[in-house]
Amino acid sequence: MENKKITVLLIAVFITSLLLTAYLLWENGVLRDFKENNDVSGLEYQADTMEQVDELKKYNKPIIVIFGADYCPTCVNYEPYIKDLYLNHGDDIIVRHVNTVDHEAIRKEYNIELIPSTIFYDKDGKPFMPKADIDVYDLEETVEERKYVSDDIKVVTGDEMGTNKNFEFGVHSQSDEVVYTKYVGLIDKVQMEKIVKELIGEEK
Repeated sequence: MENKKITVLLIAVFITSLLLTAYLLWENGVLRDFKENNDVSGLEYQADTMEQVDELKKYNKPIIVIFGADYCPTCVNYEPYIKDLYLNHGDDIIVRHVNTVDHEAIRKEYNIELIPSTIFYDKDGKPFMPKADIDVYDLEETVEERKYVSDDIKVVTGDEMGTNKNFEFGVHSQSDEVVYTKYVGLIDKVQMEKIVKELIGEEK
């Protein structure tokens, strides 16, 4: 009987120690940071129009907006990059994610047929003009039926713009003004870091 009491007491002490340790880690931000680092819900942006995305330009920081959806495996694989971007560069750039299931209308404004697609603006709110040596993946689009085609904005390739051939540019049909820079597909972490450095002026 005495041994049983000691066993119960030791188990109680052990459980109490675990709870106390967890509490102290939470108070010191360790567990809280882990939870936050694996949660992109705070980066979700409720935007249905290009004008709503343009509202981010008032902060005078470079902007990266990723369009994706939970049903898209590649988009899900993109999530760690989104978290890393925010955690490592959140003071220097604005990073947002738009769920195209909840905000389907915005796909037409940016001519987004395939996801993930990423839109870039520089700190002045101008479409980002990437250097030719940012060697992101080539993408052979295989869209059978195009349903997200803007009435006002045409898509121009990087070759036509005289810049990086792997990016696309939205150009206003009437004024020929470039209104956005877009990459279609998954950008790996190394290349995304290169893009960010160029955006914030660290890339020489």
